Amino acid sequence: MFKKIIASIAAIATLATPVAMAQSVSADAAYISADAKLVKQENEGAYIEYEYRDEAANAEIEALADASGKYVIVKTEYVIAPGARESKLDEAAANETAQGILPGCEVDYAYSCLDDGLNEWHAFCLLDGDMWRLTFTADNGDVIETEVIPGAAAEAAATPMLSASGAIDALKAAKGNIAITDLDFDFDDDTGIMYYEGECTLDGKKYEFKINAYDGSIAEWELDD
Repeated sequence: MFKKIIASIAAIATLATPVAMAQSVSADAAYISADAKLVKQENEGAYIEYEYRDEAANAEIEALADASGKYVIVKTEYVIAPGARESKLDEAAANETAQGILPGCEVDYAYSCLDDGLNEWHAFCLLDGDMWRLTFTADNGDVIETEVIPGAAAEAAATPMLSASGAIDALKAAKGNIAITDLDFDFDDDTGIMYYEGECTLDGKKYEFKINAYDGSIAEWELDD
């Protein structure tokens, strides 16, 4: 079950410092597997983007760090066997699966969707002040992708992020009884602002949206033709 977020989140304490090329991010090395090898590093405005390859987990990792070396967001994508995968997990089972992937987490919001022919669950979770998005197959919970924003929900954070459910409530308050069909994190490295972006339906129409993850204001709302 190595794919379950690099063997287990319980192994985080054993993860190693990035290689010399990335020493500036050593303080937050807990989010990168010890087996991951740095393959690329480049500046993205005021930030540095690192790309890793984890052969053991068959995964690609992208990490964005600020000038102090603190990770802003870390995304890990796993290679899984192709196929539509029968949708077997209901919401309760999906929540249990998310908690199995990320032991000790609180599942804040979860939804299912069909993405490129693959039945998936997406679960937004909170753990030790970190905010996670887990994507896994709807048949047996194979992990497809994880994203973590370290410290985003910590009480000590200067500006804590809204939870996914909080952001959705803000959107519903502004627009009405929308139904979410897609939701993701989106970081603007020009402004340093984190957003929730996604798609939803309202009155039979499909919309794309972007919500400020700190105050719930709507940054974008447009009809998807």
